Amino acid sequence: MRTSGLCVLAGLFGSLVACDYTGDWLFAPPTDAPGVVHLGELVPTVIDGETSIDEAVIYGEIGATGTAEPGGVTFSFEGTGGPVCVWVDPELVFWNQSVAPQAGSDDARWAYPDNVFDDGDLDLYAGYAVYYSGSPGEKMGDFEIRYEDSLGNQIPLTLNECTISGLNGTGAHSGRGAPESCTLAATLPGVSYMVAIEAWSTPLDDDRLSYGLILAEGDCDDIRNGITEECVILGEARDADGEMIPDSSTFEVTYCANVEGADALVDYCETEAETYDCSVDHCFCGDPDNTPTLLE
Repeated sequence: MRTSGLCVLAGLFGSLVACDYTGDWLFAPPTDAPGVVHLGELVPTVIDGETSIDEAVIYGEIGATGTAEPGGVTFSFEGTGGPVCVWVDPELVFWNQSVAPQAGSDDARWAYPDNVFDDGDLDLYAGYAVYYSGSPGEKMGDFEIRYEDSLGNQIPLTLNECTISGLNGTGAHSGRGAPESCTLAATLPGVSYMVAIEAWSTPLDDDRLSYGLILAEGDCDDIRNGITEECVILGEARDADGEMIPDSSTFEVTYCANVEGADALVDYCETEAETYDCSVDHCFCGDPDNTPTLLE
């Protein structure tokens, strides 16, 4: 009995070791929005002023891949001989109430929780197309190559040319709901570049992440021209039909005003909570019952 029991356990252990475990079941099932999108070859736009930014925006949507493989968006463009700006803004906006008080201030910056279910996160990468390892439209990749040194060691080299300068400082991704941008400072004329925008996360409420995208000649700082980063692209929150979600642009503008110190978001969230039942209806500010902050 004891010997046969050991044989059964050994057989079970052997089958577990041989199991091809992917972990796909841990991830959201696919939606009718594609998980990996290739936009083809784009031409950098010339932006003359703030009024033409809206005309330069490309809106799109991606969904969950249904597997452990990351999703995202890719496109290529030819170098212009000068700087090229890539700017992407995922829906919608996000703030972390647990770190709300500003340094040196006695006032709480955020008095309501954010709705954590309607935000996504996109991470921006770019580089020479020849170094991109993915299959556009099928599988996301990276800009890493490996070579073998004299000792036989595999040495990875990261050839991502996109240095993010965002909410978390230079060299770090901006995080949930936040825009990311980078300037490719001196693109080579006629050389093909690839941009890879990886979907770090999709919104928890529907696993569909809409976004706004700009590819333009020049430096991102010049295109931004002093505008709050979140306000460069507005209206990126779209429904399945590609239509802007009602009131989402107003919410973004209010958020931006609050970042500039106008303290406008509290009034917006109070009005929203009085108008809707945020425990059931979709509220941009989230459910006020979920916050420990006391409003005066």
